[in-house]
Amino acid sequence: MKQQIKDKAGYILLHKPNHPHNKKGYVREHRLVVEKKINRILRPSEKVHHIDEKKDNNHISNLMLFKNDQDHIKFHTKIRQFGFTEPIKQQIKNRWRDYKDGSTE
Repeated sequence: MKQQIKDKAGYILLHKPNHPHNKKGYVREHRLVVEKKINRILRPSEKVHHIDEKKDNNHISNLMLFKNDQDHIKFHTKIRQFGFTEPIKQQIKNRWRDYKDGSTE
């Protein structure tokens, strides 16, 4: 069986049948990369954003985490309306600040 596949949306899936949030035995690689970074399993509501919008670029330097889809959509909307402004650049730069201890609470 293949250990890595690409889904129809272009995301890389890794075979992780023991992961609590697997779908048919697979988990999106970008979620696993962020889980390793913050040292915990992501909540189903949390969304991982690809900074360069390339769905198969799962290097941690290209990923950022949002607590929910609404915050993720707001971020995309700001970029589409105003471009990569200084506040957006700062948000990207500081994206892991709140996860230093492995939690968000």
